Amino acid sequence: MAANSAGGRTTAARLHPEYGDPRLAAPPARSVSALGDAARFETEFRTRWRAFRDSIQHDIDRERLAADWTWKDPTGRAWGVRNGELFIDGQRTIAMEMYGERDQARAARMQATARREIGRQAEDIERDRYLQRNRAPRSRPSRDRGEARP
Repeated sequence: MAANSAGGRTTAARLHPEYGDPRLAAPPARSVSALGDAARFETEFRTRWRAFRDSIQHDIDRERLAADWTWKDPTGRAWGVRNGELFIDGQRTIAMEMYGERDQARAARMQATARREIGRQAEDIERDRYLQRNRAPRSRPSRDRGEARP
């Protein structure tokens, strides 16, 4: 830690957070610690639920804004693309397919599932062919020994 000429801490050192700094984590309020177990659980649950909901809302807003590429002219007519529809002069003209991140991830999962199924079916076919080839010689009588096999 750097010291200034007076032997004390520098401004940068004083502003740097340290362990137990209340700027990083505030101690719990007295009202929370005085609550019962059920009330404390409910408070914690609501706090975490709000944080979760906010993070989901951020993703939803991002996807909505990514899919809405429209603007309005001074007369209020919409121009651009929104929800898979092309708007020209404020009127919907053409329906289009648009894929967002979720659609691409779902398509990738479906493709991976289809590839696994194709691979499984190919293995089944190869196994059946192998078993047929190996059963065929055993079912014919052995010409060398003059025996009949069942």
